[in-house]
Amino acid sequence: MSTARVQQEFISAIFEDNSERDILLQSQQVESDALVSILNGLEQHTNVLRQQVFETVRDNLDSFISLYSGCHQVHTRLDGILEQCQARNDDTTDPAQHIAESLRMLHETEQRSAQNQEEIKVLEALSNLVKDMNTCEQQLAQAPVQEVTRRWLAVDQALAQQQEWGSQTVTCLLNEKNAQLKEKLIETLKERLTSAIVYKQEPRSMQVYPTGKETQLLDIFECFSMLDILSGEMATVKRSMMKNIVAPFFEHCDNAQVTVQGNTLSLDHAHQGTNNYDIACVTIQNVDRVLKFISTQCFGGHQVDAKMVRLFGNLILPEIFQQLISRAIAPAVPSTAAELSNFDCVADAARVLEANCIQQYGFFDSSEPSSIIIYVENIDTHFANKRRDKVLLEGRRVMLRKLYEVEDVADLDPKTNMPQRYQITQTPQLLSLLLIDTAKEAAILQQSHPVSASKLLDVIFDLLDLFRAIMPQFHRSQFLSSPQSSLVFRNDCYWLANTLTMRLLETVDSNKKNDLKDSVLNVRILGESWFELAMAQWVRVLQDALNKTGKFVGIAENRQLQQTCDAAIEQVIDQIRSYAVTLRPVISERVYFDLVSRVVDSVLTRLLGDIEDLSDIGAEDSHLIAQSLNSLIQVVDVFDTNDQPATEPVVMNRVPSWRKFWHMKDMLEMNLRDIMDLYRRGELYMFEKKELIHLICALFADTELRASMIREIQTTNPPPPNTFHSPIVEQVPPEPVQSPPQPQQTPKTGQLKLSSLAMVQDDDDMGGDGWGWDDADENMIQEIQSAEPSPPSTTHPSPPVSQQVPAEPARSSALPQVEKPKPDQSKATPLSMVQYEDEGGDGWGWGDADEDVNWDNVH
Repeated sequence: MSTARVQQEFISAIFEDNSERDILLQSQQVESDALVSILNGLEQHTNVLRQQVFETVRDNLDSFISLYSGCHQVHTRLDGILEQCQARNDDTTDPAQHIAESLRMLHETEQRSAQNQEEIKVLEALSNLVKDMNTCEQQLAQAPVQEVTRRWLAVDQALAQQQEWGSQTVTCLLNEKNAQLKEKLIETLKERLTSAIVYKQEPRSMQVYPTGKETQLLDIFECFSMLDILSGEMATVKRSMMKNIVAPFFEHCDNAQVTVQGNTLSLDHAHQGTNNYDIACVTIQNVDRVLKFISTQCFGGHQVDAKMVRLFGNLILPEIFQQLISRAIAPAVPSTAAELSNFDCVADAARVLEANCIQQYGFFDSSEPSSIIIYVENIDTHFANKRRDKVLLEGRRVMLRKLYEVEDVADLDPKTNMPQRYQITQTPQLLSLLLIDTAKEAAILQQSHPVSASKLLDVIFDLLDLFRAIMPQFHRSQFLSSPQSSLVFRNDCYWLANTLTMRLLETVDSNKKNDLKDSVLNVRILGESWFELAMAQWVRVLQDALNKTGKFVGIAENRQLQQTCDAAIEQVIDQIRSYAVTLRPVISERVYFDLVSRVVDSVLTRLLGDIEDLSDIGAEDSHLIAQSLNSLIQVVDVFDTNDQPATEPVVMNRVPSWRKFWHMKDMLEMNLRDIMDLYRRGELYMFEKKELIHLICALFADTELRASMIREIQTTNPPPPNTFHSPIVEQVPPEPVQSPPQPQQTPKTGQLKLSSLAMVQDDDDMGGDGWGWDDADENMIQEIQSAEPSPPSTTHPSPPVSQQVPAEPARSSALPQVEKPKPDQSKATPLSMVQYEDEGGDGWGWGDADEDVNWDNVH
């Protein structure tokens, strides 16, 4: 039974119409047994068909396999035939494509051939390089260094041109071997250089040898140049020469001599001269020998490449010239104008050295002058600087001396044009001589050395600034220990300023004259500030003594207070008289009277203020107060002159508050009608109306008479006192001490605020004191100011001097006739008027407050 038939029967058995079966399946009343029988029949029929198919396949398997294999071979042959047909068809239709393919194959063949040739060449070059490297390494110890260096350079150039050798490993190996070869070559050159220049320590010497029969020192330098390391190796040679020859020579250049014998240079001991000029000239000559030896032995006498020689010169000459300037030429710079001509030999020697370095040795070109020529050409500046340092050093040495002995000097007072005598120390005299000699020296040099002359004149300003900086600080304790010391320092400043004005100002160039005037004025201001401080100290002592009076409050009720007030007044009188005796020979007469007048005026104004502050003064109180104040007439003798004793008009002209004080004292014991008589005559013009009213209210009870008198004072203005009294002979008041220029005139002490005692201006004007005193001194002045009442103002203008004294001497009625006793020195306190604690610091007189001083304001 064939397979097709089996398949057909199988399909037909399943899919052909079977009405009986279909009816049975579609019937809704089918029994299960019928269905089972149908299914079983189908299953049996399926099994039979499966068995038949299996048997059919098994029986025909060999035939199927043989037929399949034959068909596959036929298929393969057909494919080959079809390809051949296609190829034949292509050849027949496109011959150009066939030609292109043939050409491509030819090109590929040629490329492979060229690549093979390149690889052969690389291998040959690699073999040659390796041979050259081995040859260089073998010849390092025998062949000339120049030949070995050139061979290595050729190898290095070949390696640089051929970056890749077909293998990264091969390239790295070649570069490493080349670097090792270079290191060996450089090391060999250094060893030969070391053996070419030999240094010895004892004695100091340098020998230059050939390194072999065929190798010279120049060959080594040439090899270094080819290797592009010449500058670094020459720097090493330079350092060796500086360490072993140049530096030891300059350390003993004043007794060292350079000796050259063949290829050996040695340092020997020899005396070079007695002055700096001879030593400088010999030192320059020795340096020239050293440079000549280096040029001859190391560079063959300038017969080699100029660039190589100039390179070494640029390395070694700056340091040698610097040592030459600092060790020899600078010490030879003269310190006086008379010695300037002696420096010419040093300048000539320096010029010869530079010429040899340019022309014979070739160490540098002539495009720019060397440092030694620049130095000697600027001798004016160097001389001026050296002279300046010497003058400042001498001046500083004078200022730092603790010598305070005084001597009398006499000159003309520029204000009164009268002779005057006072005391100064040696310090300003020595400084003035130093400054005047410096100015004369500058005048001599003005034509020949204008730069030196100008700088020497600047030394004057520097020295005056140094004086104002050192003196108030270094000698601060001495100046504050007593008023004499402060006033002597004031005299020093005054004398120095006057001397410079008279003897120096006219010799100074007009361009610097104003600057000198300012510097001299600053010195004068410094002196006057210490005058003010001395007066402030004195006033403070007197004010402290007056504090014991307790402002006379309750004096009649306390017997002890009466004695205390009398003792305080007596102490003030003794102190004024004893201080006056002590200070009179120290300062000039004009300054003395100004000082004493202001001090006495401060005492009287203080007492006036104490009395005016009393709101109720009893009869006994006023009597006791007047009795205590009577003794102050004794201070009149401090105004005595050498020619005649002082008179009341003279004292009144010198002390602004004198007349007002004695009128106040008299009014304490007057009745109301007598006071009004004085008022009507105009004798009380120095009192303000409110002051008179307050005093009358304090002295007298509240009555109708007192009220009427007060109304009269308030509503009337009495005429000046000369309406009823003839004038006295006019007395010329003394000239005040010169004060520093201020925007406003400094008020006198008689104006009670003592603003002239305050040496410190407002904070807006000055950043610090700048005068050598500290916060304690300023507080002292502030305490004096705070203890004073406000200054009185007058209703009537002060009449002229001729109108201030009536024809009848006011002393007969107002002042008691008291004999002037001699001053009792035993009752006076010591002249050290300020108590000081031990001052700390660095020994230069600086305190913490002094660190904040702004000296620009002082200048």
